[in-house]
Amino acid sequence: MAIDRKTLCKTLQGHAQSIHLLSAFEHATGGVLAQLKMSPKTYEHKTTMLLTNSLLLKGTVITGDAMFCPRSLCQPVIDSGGDYPVTVKDNQRELNKMIASEFNTGPSHPQRTPSPTAA
Repeated sequence: MAIDRKTLCKTLQGHAQSIHLLSAFEHATGGVLAQLKMSPKTYEHKTTMLLTNSLLLKGTVITGDAMFCPRSLCQPVIDSGGDYPVTVKDNQRELNKMIASEFNTGPSHPQRTPSPTAA
């Protein structure tokens, strides 16, 4: 299941604001499982918590962009039996550094020097 925010720009009437929706949709079919309208001033974080709390998450893998990386969003998904691979960017600077350091530890075995070839 993917969670994503969409702004419906063609919904403007006069001086009204665009409509913002946060949707949970199924990857294989693209079908919308749940959707909440959000104020343009509302943080996606709060609306995402409301949306995920309304869904059965056991056995579900949820994807989203880097906005959905905070522990306060991931932990309830995990506690509900779901999984949550996250995109980590500089909006989570310390976490990004910790992850990068795990992959930049160097080779796990000593480097071999090629043996000279006989002429």
